[in-house]
Amino acid sequence: TQAPTTATPTTATPTTQAPTTATPTTATPTTQAPTLAPKPTVAPTKPFVPTPAPTKPFQPKNCTCEAQCTISYDPHLMTFALYSETIDGQPGDLMQAYKLANNDIDLVFGEDNYIKEVLLNGAHFYGISDCVHAGEGLSKTLTDFPAKQYITDQELTINTVCRYYPNGCDNSKGECKKMLNSVVHKLDNFVSNDLAPFNPINFLTIEEEYLGATGHCFDQKPKDHMLGGSVPPSYQNCTCSPY
Repeated sequence: TQAPTTATPTTATPTTQAPTTATPTTATPTTQAPTLAPKPTVAPTKPFVPTPAPTKPFQPKNCTCEAQCTISYDPHLMTFALYSETIDGQPGDLMQAYKLANNDIDLVFGEDNYIKEVLLNGAHFYGISDCVHAGEGLSKTLTDFPAKQYITDQELTINTVCRYYPNGCDNSKGECKKMLNSVVHKLDNFVSNDLAPFNPINFLTIEEEYLGATGHCFDQKPKDHMLGGSVPPSYQNCTCSPY
């Protein structure tokens, strides 16, 4: 058994390290500015362009054009175009007033350059032999025409009236002779649209150029030596309603 070792106590002063004191930094701290996010690019502003109104589709219309031609006394004609003229003829001569396809109106000259008979499609229609007194007459409307695109129907009317001449005569004394006055009236019903070949609408254009009608009722050259001229071709009687 070993005797216990007795340690000699240390009498030296223990070494104590002084704490390190950091010298404060006096320089101004460097602060970096924050990086800004890029601004979005703004699209250039376009000038305001108004929205155009929608184009309305063409609306077809139901239309009617009509005109009349008068043949009176020795004989004076007032044509569809409102021209006034006189026609001369010998007894028995024919004057074609209107013709379209199978419809034909002819006037027959009698004495003194007056009309004595009306023929319809070459056949007797009315004459001075049919009337007993002035004011009597006959009227007829024809509707049988060949079909034509855009034309819905046609009407041709002849109205003939018996008259006395010379002016102021007394029939009770046997002073009067008989003659005929006539009115030719034509009416066309049709559809007007952007394809119709007669725009703008005009009666003479439809009748002469589109349908092919002929006759003295379409005359436009003034020849009236008694009335001193002609009436300007201003006649227009055409109306339309929505389709």
